[in-house]
Amino acid sequence: MSEEILLRERISAPLQLDIVYVGGDLFLEGSSSDELLISGEGAQIERPADGQLRLECDADCHVRVPPLLALRVGTASGELRAADLSVPLIVEQCQADLIVRTLRASLHVESVAADARIAQVEGAVTIGSVSANLTLRAIDGSISVDQVGANLDVKRVTGSCQVRSVGGDACLRDVRGGLRIERVGADAVLTDVQGDCRIDQVGADLVLDLPFEAGKRAEFGAVGADMLVKVRSGSAVTFTLPCQAEKIVSLRGAQLERGAEVDTIYVGKLSDSCAEVTVKALGGVFELIGQSKRFSGAFEFSMPDNLGEIISSQISQQLSRLEQTLAERAEAVAQRMTERARDRGKGAARMWRWSGEADDFAPKPPRSQPSPVTEAERLAILRMVEERKITIDEAERLLAALEGRE
Repeated sequence: MSEEILLRERISAPLQLDIVYVGGDLFLEGSSSDELLISGEGAQIERPADGQLRLECDADCHVRVPPLLALRVGTASGELRAADLSVPLIVEQCQADLIVRTLRASLHVESVAADARIAQVEGAVTIGSVSANLTLRAIDGSISVDQVGANLDVKRVTGSCQVRSVGGDACLRDVRGGLRIERVGADAVLTDVQGDCRIDQVGADLVLDLPFEAGKRAEFGAVGADMLVKVRSGSAVTFTLPCQAEKIVSLRGAQLERGAEVDTIYVGKLSDSCAEVTVKALGGVFELIGQSKRFSGAFEFSMPDNLGEIISSQISQQLSRLEQTLAERAEAVAQRMTERARDRGKGAARMWRWSGEADDFAPKPPRSQPSPVTEAERLAILRMVEERKITIDEAERLLAALEGRE
């Protein structure tokens, strides 16, 4: 059943839309026109006061958002997808994935029960909790995150970045402002963070590839495992480390000064304004390398810059192979069904002519055969693979079951 258009209205003055509850997926689509369009099934719209709209919907809901509309989402039970918006977005609770792309205003999210993927935001991003993975790309503003249950991946941020807790790995690249994280449960990788850095606790390995600009400070409380630092040519930086930590320095011109409680490593031309790195506790080895060296192969968490592109390419190749396999199987099943139907027809005709008695030897209706897998079914299986709900092998077994071979 197609979605019912519930409201089509031109907005000439600021209007507040409160989406109180959506039982299915919620789609928010920006529009350059002044027309507000709401569609869905089983939805109710109220006007509690001038300049206000209140929306509830038991199923999927689609809202086309004009520039003069202010948005607040209470609870979205399914996925929440927002694209090409030019107004601030407030989300209190999303019980599935949250996907935001191209938002020319600020974003405030209180709770996401699954993954959150946010890209191209021209404003501050404030997030309460994300139960699974959080990905942030191209944020023209500051970032504030309270809690991430799994992994945090941040790239290209013009402002500062503050995070209280990350349950898994944290990878932050190209952050022009300062960085403040209280806790990272597993590995942490910092690349091109231009402001001051401070992380109180890193559960496993720590990788630094920073510009180490004059006057900048980086402070780390407790690092649970190894620490690997790449120093670029021409940098001037001092490292203050626990004296008992093992140190491997593969950098020409570096000088080690031992102390009773801490050791200091000097790199480059020293001055009062040179960059400083302080590590209070280190559970593994400290390794210092130059720009021409690659990260140690023993260091488990070294992430290439194009990791996302690599993963996307691999997934696309797998999906392409799977789609081809599904198409070939579907075609083969259809061919077999055609042949069987033709053979059954020939057998029935022979039986009828041979007996001459319709009542005793009338051909029996053929047993029902499974229908070929439809295009919609194949797309649904592909979508489940792409969303990592099932594996490639599980998809093939599901197809086999649909074909009636299992």
